[in-house]
Amino acid sequence: MRFFFLFILMLLAGLFLFSCANIIAPVGGPDDKTPPQIDSTKTTPNFQTNFKKQTIKLTFDEWVKLVDVGQQVIVSPPLEKKPQIALKGKTVLIDFAEEEVLRENATYTINFGTAIQDLSAGNKASDLRFIFSTGPVIDSLIVTGLVKDAKTLQPVEGALLLLYDNLADSVVRTEKPFYFARTNATGQFTIENVRADSFKVFALVDANLNYLYDQPTEKIGFLKNPIVLNDTLSPILNLDLFVEEGPLRVKNSQSDDFGKMTVVMNKPPDSLDWKLSSAVTSHFDRLYGDSLVIWYDMDTVKQWNLFLAQDTSFYDTLKVKPDSRSEFLQATKMGPQTFGSRTGSRAKGKKQPEGQVGKQTLSTVAQNPVKAFNLIFNLPIRDIDTTLIRLTKDTLLEPLSFSSGYDTLSRQIFELKHVWKESTVYNLTLFPGAITSWFGNQNDTLLVPINVKPLKDFGNLFL
Repeated sequence: MRFFFLFILMLLAGLFLFSCANIIAPVGGPDDKTPPQIDSTKTTPNFQTNFKKQTIKLTFDEWVKLVDVGQQVIVSPPLEKKPQIALKGKTVLIDFAEEEVLRENATYTINFGTAIQDLSAGNKASDLRFIFSTGPVIDSLIVTGLVKDAKTLQPVEGALLLLYDNLADSVVRTEKPFYFARTNATGQFTIENVRADSFKVFALVDANLNYLYDQPTEKIGFLKNPIVLNDTLSPILNLDLFVEEGPLRVKNSQSDDFGKMTVVMNKPPDSLDWKLSSAVTSHFDRLYGDSLVIWYDMDTVKQWNLFLAQDTSFYDTLKVKPDSRSEFLQATKMGPQTFGSRTGSRAKGKKQPEGQVGKQTLSTVAQNPVKAFNLIFNLPIRDIDTTLIRLTKDTLLEPLSFSSGYDTLSRQIFELKHVWKESTVYNLTLFPGAITSWFGNQNDTLLVPINVKPLKDFGNLFL
């Protein structure tokens, strides 16, 4: 009898240990590179319409594991409560919260990212999505695009792209989006299964992961106008992220030289009024994003004031003490603006190398064969004398026909049009006096080699 009880005890212990054993990956054999596959016969049907809240079961053909579910699994439109995602054998179970109410006539997408991997080798079940509609149809439109940092112009990874059917400007502060996606490492996003409608578009770096713009340090970007989606349009969107500043104010100003005043605001103003005091005899100006650039002229050196205002919420007065006009004209040549330089070819205190007095040769410019040639000057352009401009091809001396002008907004961009031939080098010569600045000073001889590249060398640009 004693041996019988010992036998029963050992049998129970063995069964207990077997039930507690962990499932481990088998060892040996060839490397497993095949990701886990859905067993459709044991899985909740995908692409259901008139979907009712239920447990979603995804059964695979091998043992799997869940990795980084909180970051990888994305449900769009977002749910009020996070679903419970669990693993039972080869099956992943998704349960909605009891109090969750699904939107009517909405197509939902559960994107699993790389959260589901096989147990043996960690192969990822990529591009795995479960899609259902609470209405009678599955929506099928697609929205794609790119999110960049407004300052660095670099792509932003992990930003949210948000679509709202509520078109109010404040909706990003008060409501969760109707659709959303997260950008990848290259800043790109794709939202699929979108319905035909009008949507307000925002991009957001969501610091507290609540799908709302409610933190002062969160970066945000937006399109001014709603996008309109229909059956024939798949837009490509570009959004720039920035940190929204507080009330409008002058961030900094620059007026070191005569003739130019630059005022940088803390953010691009919706509207801004400005006025110059009477000491300034003539001027023109332009608002570029967050910067106001004013070119001015005056007979004598005087202090002058710049008055800024925005409705009743912002007032400021800047005092400007310019350098001598005559010294400015004597020290400044009309010439091409060097990259990153505000004053371009000002050469105060510099001497030209011997034998090159009054002559400048630029580096070869790569030219698109279907676009005009542009050259940015350091000062605004007043006049162009085409009799002092010569365009030739290769080593030939015969002048070619062209037309020229300048951008009337900035007045600093010289534009030359010609029927360019691909894979051909041209030589542009601007003789002294070809370009006269707004202040009356002129260029010295300027030589510009222009290398017209094949059109295929220039990629497409989506705006």
